[in-house]
Amino acid sequence: MRPKNTLILLGVAVVLILFIQLYEKKKPSTDEWQLQQVKVFPDFKPDRVSQVEIKREDGPFLVKKVEEGKWLLEKPRQVRADAAEVKGLLDELEFLGKVGTISPEGGKPVDMASYGLDKPRIETSYWTGPAQADKHTFYIGASRAGGSEVYMRHEEGKEVYMVKGSLLDRLTKSLNDLRNKDVFEIDPNAAQRVELRYGSGEAIKCFKEGENWRLESPVADKGDNEKIMQVLYNLRGLTVAKDDFITDEEVDLNKWGLGNPQLVATVQEKGQTQTLLLGNTRDNKVYAKRQEESAVFFLKDNNVNPLKKNPNELRDKKLARFDPLYVSKVELKTRDQNIVIEKTKEYDYLITQPVNVLADRDAFKGFLDVIKELEIQNFVANKPDNLATYGLDQPGADITITLKDEPKPIRLQLGGKDERGTLCYIKRTGEEPVFAVKAEKLHEPATRGYLAFRDRLVMEFNRDKAERLVVDRGDKRFLLEKKPGQEEKWFLKEPLEVEADEELVNNIVWSMSFLKVERHVEEGPKDLKPYGLDAPRIRATVTYAKGLPMTDKPEGEIFVADKEPDMESQTLLIGKRAKEGENVNSYAMLQGGNLVFELSWTEVRHLESEPASKVVISLDYPAVTGVSITYPEKEIVYQKKGDAWEMVGPEQKPVATREIESLLYNLKNLKADDIYRYSAKEPASYGLDKPLFKLTLNTGHGEKSIMMGNHAEKGLHYVKASGSDFVFLISHEKLEKLMKEKPLREASTAP
Repeated sequence: MRPKNTLILLGVAVVLILFIQLYEKKKPSTDEWQLQQVKVFPDFKPDRVSQVEIKREDGPFLVKKVEEGKWLLEKPRQVRADAAEVKGLLDELEFLGKVGTISPEGGKPVDMASYGLDKPRIETSYWTGPAQADKHTFYIGASRAGGSEVYMRHEEGKEVYMVKGSLLDRLTKSLNDLRNKDVFEIDPNAAQRVELRYGSGEAIKCFKEGENWRLESPVADKGDNEKIMQVLYNLRGLTVAKDDFITDEEVDLNKWGLGNPQLVATVQEKGQTQTLLLGNTRDNKVYAKRQEESAVFFLKDNNVNPLKKNPNELRDKKLARFDPLYVSKVELKTRDQNIVIEKTKEYDYLITQPVNVLADRDAFKGFLDVIKELEIQNFVANKPDNLATYGLDQPGADITITLKDEPKPIRLQLGGKDERGTLCYIKRTGEEPVFAVKAEKLHEPATRGYLAFRDRLVMEFNRDKAERLVVDRGDKRFLLEKKPGQEEKWFLKEPLEVEADEELVNNIVWSMSFLKVERHVEEGPKDLKPYGLDAPRIRATVTYAKGLPMTDKPEGEIFVADKEPDMESQTLLIGKRAKEGENVNSYAMLQGGNLVFELSWTEVRHLESEPASKVVISLDYPAVTGVSITYPEKEIVYQKKGDAWEMVGPEQKPVATREIESLLYNLKNLKADDIYRYSAKEPASYGLDKPLFKLTLNTGHGEKSIMMGNHAEKGLHYVKASGSDFVFLISHEKLEKLMKEKPLREASTAP
């Protein structure tokens, strides 16, 4: 065979195989074929039906499709049809099955009269197209005796089918069953306008601008999206009960209060307008009517009540809606400063006007958060006659917030405060309404100038490189130096040479190494006296190494400083307390600086404390072999025998070892609350010549003791330890932990 013929035959075979596969694919399966055999309308497709007519004894019903999902009843009245009812009927026809079939027998036709089909009670037609050939008709006859099924036949059919009685139920629905009971047919999300007019008053008109709603009247303002959408959903949810249709006749509407309605609600969607009229109330129901339709009906008043709104209810209570994360720039124009704060790649926020300095991230972000969360407390004036009444003729601050990728900035104008000072007046730039919002955390930073947002870090250095600290308090000077060594320690050099209170000095140095102020007060003050900084009560000067210059060395070798590091000093000046009371901020500034700021009392208290070590006694308590506790009335003596302790005076008896070890532990860790005097030249003036309590320890190296004198103040006692000239102040609570076998008199006189 020639190759050409072979190719032709191969092509024919492929086409034949494809045809067979396509045919088999379209051919119904056995189950599908069997199902089609029991269907009354095997080829019925609901989506192809364009109209349905039902002829009954009480008159014809004609329903036509307007668009997908929408139907119109044209007979017996032209009203909107209930799409669900129409769909239910079409679904019934699609799946209607034959319960039984009566076919002609012996060449004789079926006796239609026996099944009520010679004069059918219902004739139903449906159209699948515009032509007469697209009309399909069937008839409903009698019901089966003793059953719910009914008999039916096709217009040209010779067979009679017995089908479920549910078909009869569908075809005998009343007008009110078949009509649409939804008052509005709207998609709230697609609505563009909504209006609510109450009686003869001015309408509340809202329109959608982009994704947000605005009020047009009686005031032009931002709308509350959620609440306006809720109005639309309430309108969408209004339904008429089947028995609450009153009339479809054109009648005088005044009898129901619909000539001058109590409420007119209008919705515009996709260029179409739907309007509802609400009239008088009767028995918890309201007369209602769609303006575009003739039907008058009742609505339940509890469904209508949510529509009663005043304009302010639909206004946006949020002054500004934005995400602070997307703020790229803020401009603040006060009466004497133009401030610009920008977000940069290098820093979170940078003040670029009137100076170029870092902004305090927490203060600035907190300010943005305050604006974001602002709720309008009062709608003060929609169209104010005089802005000066609210301090808005010359605003205290014009605020412009620019957002990333947003073409329009948020612009606000801030006025004065109300009489109580708790609220302040504000408006959106370019709009008329004036609002009242909470003044707290908004008014003061917005009107104070750039210092409200300036970085609060005023001093920074490497705390580990601090070597010297001088604290001047009045006529007292404390000079402290760090002693180098394997374990660096601070020592007091003036007014005497002793160990320093390591914890206190470290707290001072650490605080100064990263000094953040509470708030900036004034820049370049002309007079320092109001702040007490003309004669500071405290001067604290810290000296530290700026850095260790290194010379290039081969890899692997230890770097050694080529020269002594450069030293730098900074002095912190502390002035008056910012207000009366304890635990309050103090005014402060850096020597040579021009900024007055407030410093927290927690930072200042360390500078007010005694820098000498407050360790009362140094003790290696395992070496202690004897303890004597002396009161004016008696003396108690304990001795260590082996690993155990016992009392040997005034009587001899065993004692719990843990009690003495606890006493020694408390003594070793005893720290004074303060140092009252560096020298106890007149012990009697402190009650130390006749102490109320004395504790003496015997060690292999001699004796050590502490004495408690008179009560000083605030629960403190004068205390002196052997080996030290200091007069300490120690709380009675701490001392009580050392008092064993305390006499009753001492207990009664304890402060």
